Amino acid sequence: QLNIANETSAMASESCNIIISPVERLDRLITATLSQMRDDIVSVQLHMEEFPLDRAIATVVALNAPAAKRKSITVTLEEPADIMAKGDEDRIVEAVDNLVQNAIKYCAPGLDIRIGCHVSGDMAEISVHDNGQGMSPEDCALAFKTFQRLSAKPTAGEPSSGMGLAIVKALAASHGGAARVESEGESRG
Repeated sequence: QLNIANETSAMASESCNIIISPVERLDRLITATLSQMRDDIVSVQLHMEEFPLDRAIATVVALNAPAAKRKSITVTLEEPADIMAKGDEDRIVEAVDNLVQNAIKYCAPGLDIRIGCHVSGDMAEISVHDNGQGMSPEDCALAFKTFQRLSAKPTAGEPSSGMGLAIVKALAASHGGAARVESEGESRG
């Protein structure tokens, strides 16, 4: 019986060694691909023009309507304002879309998401408010790091790449702005 146990152990060890090499190679490939994606986001060419922020936000609301409806979540623009912004409208839509997707992903069904925009000095400020899971101070500090997954979990099993908020930060910076997160803590939006 001892001989059979040794053979089984040797076969298991050999099988593990056969699996490890391709997994390590795949891990290197995924890491390189994600690094290239991050570099591509940072170096994206912007098409600067004046556009109404209301239109960009209406696009985001429409893009997210099906996902919001599946979770009975309402997404609204708080105070429609006639704010003209200078920037790349497609990239602004991409950034706000990432924020709204996250809000939907981490909110329980039946909650509300509000998008606000106003002028602060010579900058337009767009905010996405939800009353979902909230974030701990530790999560807030890590929120915009690339490939960072935080402690909150999607409420309906949605996938998360850990890239969304890093993309938002890169796009805001490419427009001369910044991205920030505020939360009063867990379960407080």
